Amino acid sequence: MYQVAIVDDNRSDAERVMAFLTRFSEEKQQNIVCTWHASADEFLSSYHMQYDIVFMDIRMQGTNGMEAAQKLREKDRTVILIFLTSLAQYAVQGYEVDAMAYIIKPVTYPALKMKMEKALGRCRKDVPDIVINEGGARVSVHADDLKYVEIFDHNIQYRTSSGIIKGYGTLKDVEAALPEHGFFRLNKQIIVNLKYVTRIEGKNATVDGQEFAISRQRKKEFLADYHLYGLNRRKGSD
Repeated sequence: MYQVAIVDDNRSDAERVMAFLTRFSEEKQQNIVCTWHASADEFLSSYHMQYDIVFMDIRMQGTNGMEAAQKLREKDRTVILIFLTSLAQYAVQGYEVDAMAYIIKPVTYPALKMKMEKALGRCRKDVPDIVINEGGARVSVHADDLKYVEIFDHNIQYRTSSGIIKGYGTLKDVEAALPEHGFFRLNKQIIVNLKYVTRIEGKNATVDGQEFAISRQRKKEFLADYHLYGLNRRKGSD
């Protein structure tokens, strides 16, 4: 699954982009989830590195797209950024914030399709698939789509972007199969994807709207790993 943000204060323009993305996802058989943000400030305040691709309008009321892009890059150096603009000369500044491309408004489907094909080619190339045994069948899940794994009712339960998959085995085996970085075992019953951690408060971490206890013995290591994860996302390929 690919998470895409559209940051545009013009509803009709945003809906046009979302409609084209829906068409693209159907044609390419890709699971693309779109989220519209009507202002740059609202987008930035809710941003926690959850998106793969961001479509950013340059001319917006309040914080404009270029200012928002600069603030975005302070948080995340790797997310793919595509500018939307009515004037091509504005997009030249995009190189300063490592924008992949720009699309001239009004957006056309061929232009969006070409940029999306390029963007998907850059997304998550190095993140492996996880193979889960579900009732005798083998299910492949992209590691980036796996939010957390927990022991539930004496079985292993995988919470993914598409829903829950029930498997069997031990958390130790699951931990060994996951990428070396990006996942952390909070306690004896749960492993979380650091990408989906939205809040850490006291003894708990919030993942996908659910609160989970952090083992007292593991909290210091968890905080260090979470901090390092954020730094690595910001550094990108530097």
